[in-house]
Amino acid sequence: MPLEKFAAHLELGDRSLTVNRLAAKVGGGNTQGEWKVDWSGSQPRYSGSGSVEGVMLDRVSPQNTVAGQVAQWLSGRAQVSYSTHFEGKTLQEMASSVGGRVEFEVSNGTSRALALEAGRPLRFTGAQGALEIDKQAIKILPSKFRAENRIYQLSGTMSLANKQAKLKVNTTGTQWEITGTLEKPEITPQPLTAQAAPAHAK
Repeated sequence: MPLEKFAAHLELGDRSLTVNRLAAKVGGGNTQGEWKVDWSGSQPRYSGSGSVEGVMLDRVSPQNTVAGQVAQWLSGRAQVSYSTHFEGKTLQEMASSVGGRVEFEVSNGTSRALALEAGRPLRFTGAQGALEIDKQAIKILPSKFRAENRIYQLSGTMSLANKQAKLKVNTTGTQWEITGTLEKPEITPQPLTAQAAPAHAK
Protein backbone atom coordinates (compact mmCIF):
# COMPACT_ATOMS: atom_id res chain seq x y z
CA MET A 1 0.00 0.00 0.00
CA PRO A 2 1.70 3.24 -1.11
CA LEU A 3 1.94 5.87 1.64
CA GLU A 4 2.77 9.56 1.20
CA LYS A 5 3.90 12.12 3.78
CA PHE A 6 4.42 9.35 6.33
CA ALA A 7 5.18 10.40 9.90
CA ALA A 8 5.26 8.40 13.14
CA HIS A 9 6.72 8.29 16.63
CA LEU A 10 8.82 5.21 17.43
CA GLU A 11 9.44 3.70 20.87
CA LEU A 12 11.97 0.86 21.06
CA GLY A 13 11.74 -1.33 24.15
CA ASP A 14 13.19 -4.65 25.30
CA ARG A 15 12.40 -6.85 22.28
CA SER A 16 9.45 -4.65 21.31
CA LEU A 17 8.66 -1.73 19.03
CA THR A 18 5.74 0.67 19.22
CA VAL A 19 4.84 2.89 16.28
CA ASN A 20 2.30 5.49 17.42
CA ARG A 21 1.05 8.85 16.26
CA LEU A 22 1.23 7.31 12.78
CA ALA A 23 -0.16 9.56 10.04
CA ALA A 24 0.06 9.40 6.26
CA LYS A 25 -1.79 10.08 3.04
CA VAL A 26 -3.06 7.04 1.14
CA GLY A 27 -5.43 6.50 -1.78
CA GLY A 28 -6.66 10.08 -1.85
CA GLY A 29 -7.38 10.06 1.89
CA ASN A 30 -5.63 10.00 5.25
CA THR A 31 -4.72 7.27 7.70
CA GLN A 32 -3.73 7.27 11.33
CA GLY A 33 -3.08 4.53 13.85
CA GLU A 34 -0.80 2.67 16.19
CA TRP A 35 1.17 -0.56 15.66
CA LYS A 36 3.17 -2.79 18.00
CA VAL A 37 5.73 -5.53 17.36
CA ASP A 38 6.73 -8.00 20.09
CA TRP A 39 9.78 -10.26 19.62
CA SER A 40 9.71 -11.80 23.12
CA GLY A 41 8.15 -15.11 22.02
CA SER A 42 9.08 -17.81 19.55
CA GLN A 43 7.31 -15.88 16.77
CA PRO A 44 7.16 -12.11 16.25
CA ARG A 45 3.70 -10.83 17.15
CA TYR A 46 2.12 -7.78 15.54
CA SER A 47 -0.98 -5.79 16.49
CA GLY A 48 -2.44 -2.58 15.19
CA SER A 49 -5.48 -0.35 15.16
CA GLY A 50 -6.43 2.83 13.37
CA SER A 51 -8.63 4.48 10.80
CA VAL A 52 -8.62 5.54 7.18
CA GLU A 53 -10.64 8.59 6.10
CA GLY A 54 -11.70 9.45 2.56
CA VAL A 55 -9.70 6.71 0.81
CA MET A 56 -10.63 5.50 -2.68
CA LEU A 57 -10.70 1.71 -2.28
CA ASP A 58 -9.71 0.90 -5.85
CA ARG A 59 -6.51 2.95 -5.42
CA VAL A 60 -5.17 0.82 -2.56
CA SER A 61 -5.96 -2.65 -3.95
CA PRO A 62 -3.72 -3.54 -6.92
CA GLN A 63 -5.16 -5.78 -9.60
CA ASN A 64 -4.01 -9.42 -9.75
CA THR A 65 -3.81 -9.61 -5.95
CA VAL A 66 -6.24 -11.03 -3.40
CA ALA A 67 -6.87 -7.48 -2.20
CA GLY A 68 -7.68 -6.49 -5.76
CA GLN A 69 -10.15 -9.35 -6.09
CA VAL A 70 -11.85 -8.35 -2.85
CA ALA A 71 -11.92 -4.71 -4.00
CA GLN A 72 -14.16 -5.55 -6.95
CA TRP A 73 -16.83 -6.22 -4.34
CA LEU A 74 -16.68 -2.64 -3.15
CA SER A 75 -15.35 0.60 -4.62
CA GLY A 76 -15.98 4.20 -3.69
CA ARG A 77 -14.79 6.69 -1.08
CA ALA A 78 -14.53 4.99 2.29
CA GLN A 79 -14.21 5.66 5.99
CA VAL A 80 -12.68 2.59 7.66
CA SER A 81 -11.70 1.70 11.21
CA TYR A 82 -9.77 -1.47 12.00
CA SER A 83 -8.04 -3.54 14.65
CA THR A 84 -5.87 -6.51 13.76
CA HIS A 85 -3.26 -8.94 15.06
CA PHE A 86 -1.05 -11.60 13.50
CA GLU A 87 2.27 -13.36 13.99
CA GLY A 88 5.03 -14.99 12.01
CA LYS A 89 8.36 -14.52 10.28
CA THR A 90 7.13 -14.90 6.70
CA LEU A 91 4.25 -13.40 4.75
CA GLN A 92 2.60 -16.84 4.60
CA GLU A 93 2.76 -17.25 8.39
CA MET A 94 1.37 -13.76 8.90
CA ALA A 95 -1.48 -14.28 6.44
CA SER A 96 -2.48 -17.61 7.99
CA SER A 97 -2.66 -16.16 11.52
CA VAL A 98 -4.30 -12.78 10.96
CA GLY A 99 -7.39 -11.84 12.96
CA GLY A 100 -9.32 -8.66 13.55
CA ARG A 101 -12.34 -6.53 12.81
CA VAL A 102 -13.07 -3.86 10.20
CA GLU A 103 -15.97 -1.38 10.17
CA PHE A 104 -16.67 0.61 7.02
CA GLU A 105 -18.82 3.27 5.41
CA VAL A 106 -18.59 3.85 1.65
CA SER A 107 -20.30 6.59 -0.35
CA ASN A 108 -21.17 6.79 -4.06
CA GLY A 109 -19.68 3.44 -4.96
CA THR A 110 -20.01 0.44 -7.22
CA SER A 111 -19.80 -3.32 -6.74
CA ARG A 112 -18.82 -5.17 -9.90
CA ALA A 113 -19.26 -8.49 -8.11
CA LEU A 114 -22.82 -7.74 -6.94
CA ALA A 115 -24.28 -7.59 -10.44
CA LEU A 116 -27.79 -8.39 -9.21
CA GLU A 117 -29.97 -6.77 -11.86
CA ALA A 118 -29.50 -8.01 -15.44
CA GLY A 119 -25.78 -8.45 -14.88
CA ARG A 120 -25.23 -4.74 -14.21
CA PRO A 121 -22.84 -3.71 -11.42
CA LEU A 122 -24.64 -2.54 -8.31
CA ARG A 123 -24.34 1.22 -7.91
CA PHE A 124 -25.07 2.55 -4.43
CA THR A 125 -25.21 5.91 -2.69
CA GLY A 126 -24.06 4.48 0.60
CA ALA A 127 -22.90 1.25 2.21
CA GLN A 128 -22.32 0.50 5.87
CA GLY A 129 -21.17 -2.64 7.61
CA ALA A 130 -18.50 -4.63 9.39
CA LEU A 131 -16.47 -7.77 8.93
CA GLU A 132 -14.45 -10.06 11.14
CA ILE A 133 -11.24 -11.78 10.04
CA ASP A 134 -10.15 -15.12 11.51
CA LYS A 135 -6.99 -16.42 9.86
CA GLN A 136 -7.94 -16.49 6.16
CA ALA A 137 -11.71 -16.49 6.66
CA ILE A 138 -13.72 -13.27 6.44
CA LYS A 139 -17.16 -13.14 8.05
CA ILE A 140 -19.28 -10.31 6.68
CA LEU A 141 -21.63 -9.18 9.42
CA PRO A 142 -25.10 -7.94 8.34
CA SER A 143 -24.33 -4.92 6.14
CA LYS A 144 -26.52 -2.55 4.12
CA PHE A 145 -26.33 -0.96 0.67
CA ARG A 146 -28.60 1.97 -0.26
CA ALA A 147 -29.27 2.08 -4.00
CA GLU A 148 -31.90 4.32 -5.59
CA ASN A 149 -35.11 3.46 -3.71
CA ARG A 150 -33.98 0.06 -2.43
CA ILE A 151 -31.96 -1.21 0.49
CA TYR A 152 -29.95 -4.40 0.08
CA GLN A 153 -28.75 -6.46 3.05
CA LEU A 154 -25.57 -8.51 2.68
CA SER A 155 -24.05 -11.21 4.90
CA GLY A 156 -21.92 -14.32 4.52
CA THR A 157 -18.33 -15.48 4.33
CA MET A 158 -15.27 -15.25 2.10
CA SER A 159 -12.22 -17.50 2.16
CA LEU A 160 -8.90 -15.98 1.20
CA ALA A 161 -7.25 -19.41 1.35
CA ASN A 162 -9.19 -20.79 -1.64
CA LYS A 163 -10.59 -17.45 -2.87
CA GLN A 164 -14.23 -18.53 -2.52
CA ALA A 165 -17.36 -16.63 -1.50
CA LYS A 166 -20.63 -17.75 0.07
CA LEU A 167 -22.96 -14.78 0.52
CA LYS A 168 -26.61 -13.83 0.62
CA VAL A 169 -28.17 -10.54 -0.49
CA ASN A 170 -31.76 -9.61 0.39
CA THR A 171 -34.16 -6.89 -0.61
CA THR A 172 -37.94 -6.79 -0.42
CA GLY A 173 -39.31 -9.89 -2.14
CA THR A 174 -36.01 -11.18 -3.56
CA GLN A 175 -32.92 -12.97 -2.32
CA TRP A 176 -29.71 -13.78 -4.17
CA GLU A 177 -27.12 -16.43 -3.34
CA ILE A 178 -23.56 -15.56 -4.36
CA THR A 179 -21.09 -18.43 -4.55
CA GLY A 180 -17.92 -19.38 -6.36
CA THR A 181 -14.63 -17.59 -6.80
CA LEU A 182 -13.94 -14.05 -5.63
CA GLU A 183 -12.88 -13.18 -9.16
CA LYS A 184 -15.99 -14.51 -10.94
CA PRO A 185 -18.78 -15.26 -8.47
CA GLU A 186 -22.02 -16.92 -9.52
CA ILE A 187 -25.25 -15.06 -8.67
CA THR A 188 -28.47 -17.03 -8.28
CA PRO A 189 -31.77 -15.16 -7.66
CA GLN A 190 -34.21 -16.85 -5.31
CA PRO A 191 -37.64 -15.14 -5.02
CA LEU A 192 -38.83 -15.26 -1.43
CA THR A 193 -42.05 -17.06 -0.58
CA ALA A 194 -44.96 -15.14 0.85
CA GLN A 195 -44.11 -16.52 4.29
CA ALA A 196 -40.44 -15.59 4.02
CA ALA A 197 -40.94 -12.16 2.48
CA PRO A 198 -40.71 -9.22 4.92
CA ALA A 199 -44.12 -8.04 6.12
CA HIS A 200 -45.24 -4.58 5.05
CA ALA A 201 -46.66 -2.22 7.60
CA LYS A 202 -50.27 -1.26 7.00
